[in-house]
Amino acid sequence: MIYRRGVTLLSPLVRKAVRFLLSLLFQKWRQHRSIYLLSLENILGTRERIPLILSLRRVVKENKGRMTVAGNLWRFGQVEPTFLKYVGGHNARLLEIGPGLLNPFAVPFLFLLYGYCSQYFGVDISEFRWDFALYGLNVLIDDVIREPQKYRFSSRVHAVKSVENIIDFKALRDEDTSEVFVDHVVKLFVYDGIHIDQILPGTRDIDFCWSQDVFERLRQPRTLIERIPHVMKPDGIMYTDTDFKDHFFRDKGKDEWSFLERDTWTGSLNRLRAHEMIDGIIRDYFEVVKRVDTFKEIPPGRKERFSRHF
Repeated sequence: MIYRRGVTLLSPLVRKAVRFLLSLLFQKWRQHRSIYLLSLENILGTRERIPLILSLRRVVKENKGRMTVAGNLWRFGQVEPTFLKYVGGHNARLLEIGPGLLNPFAVPFLFLLYGYCSQYFGVDISEFRWDFALYGLNVLIDDVIREPQKYRFSSRVHAVKSVENIIDFKALRDEDTSEVFVDHVVKLFVYDGIHIDQILPGTRDIDFCWSQDVFERLRQPRTLIERIPHVMKPDGIMYTDTDFKDHFFRDKGKDEWSFLERDTWTGSLNRLRAHEMIDGIIRDYFEVVKRVDTFKEIPPGRKERFSRHF
């Protein structure tokens, strides 16, 4: 090193090394600053109330698929291939039947994160739990920033920019659910007997409608299904997962096959069989493009009690 007037003149190699280390330090600081700005702890701050946490633990336990990051990634992973195959573009308009009362923002957030849609409508049967919805969205955002590769981002910086394009963090901090998504691209409605075409009057531009475990829960699914085409494009696609084993549980001890011993409608499920739902209702309003059936073996000792009706 040569000293001149108190200034250190470094060799080119040392200068490069210093610049490289400074760039790493700046990048690391910038990433951690972004994480801090968007982190769950910083967004919620003192709003993270103990009653909410206690309630959330119960909800997560009872609704693992809806409230956990893994569960929502799985839900999104179920529908994404079909969407890409049959719609496969950007700026699509989506309608979800039954986004869930507890965490309705999760799947819309993922669709928007990947730039798949320009507007996302969700319709459910009762008022949404906005405290849980905001908490679940915060958890998902925090996971995207902390593990960007899991969400197909090359870096945290890239993930942060993508999240900032769709989320208004001031509204999120203020718990303003109507303003959380930039440009109000996500809109949630309560069905509760109101027809879809009344909720979205004059709308016939939905590209993709999807639902998961919804139609088997409705006493009169035809009332809803017959209205969906009124808001869709003529070549629109509807995707639905329907659980025909009814997942009916007894009060004492879970026994998902106990419905085999009963012939009447029980609980929150309509007991329709696949042919009654698909051939008797859905085919009246939609052309079935693809159907995939999965079967689970009936436990020994139950087959003989399996009603012919089912």
